[in-house]
Amino acid sequence: MEPRRTSIASVIDQMPLGAYRIGIVVICFLIVLMDGFDTQAIGFVATDVASSLDIPITAFGPVFSVGLLGPCWERFSWGRSAIASDEGGC
Repeated sequence: MEPRRTSIASVIDQMPLGAYRIGIVVICFLIVLMDGFDTQAIGFVATDVASSLDIPITAFGPVFSVGLLGPCWERFSWGRSAIASDEGGC
């Protein structure tokens, strides 16, 4: 007798969409919403922060660039930085 094959997608599709699953989706949505809030908020307050600190708004370029380059740095240098941290220095 051959083993019966079942795909994970068909098992998930057959299960009802209950309160537990809806709750998980809502919690995941709230996590993503709060995670992106700081990135969006800095765009609105950057001009006020720059004027209160008497610095030009162009000085915030590196601040915003780090948000874009951070994931790239993590992706391409994780192994080297982990090894360097294990060795006690860079």
